[in-house]
Amino acid sequence: MAVIYLTNGQEHKLGELSLKDCEAKLRLRRSHYVSGLNSFPDLTKPGDQLAGYRDNPNVVVLVTEVEAQATGWKAGFYHARCTPEEARNVCGA
Repeated sequence: MAVIYLTNGQEHKLGELSLKDCEAKLRLRRSHYVSGLNSFPDLTKPGDQLAGYRDNPNVVVLVTEVEAQATGWKAGFYHARCTPEEARNVCGA
């Protein structure tokens, strides 16, 4: 399962979905990769890949090692291109 977070400087777990559901319902793509598993992406740091989004809540998806091995994706954090409201609805939060 992939873990769905809403973030705006702090992360808030919304829920978990299969990676297939993340692709279909949150419009997640492999090209949305942001960083590895070492640390949660920090939207407040200049130069961070998500820095341009820091003023708005963002949906960040964690693809775990287990999920990555099962699907062929890279383990780490991805920036979903859905709205926070869409993610809340999908996760039932």
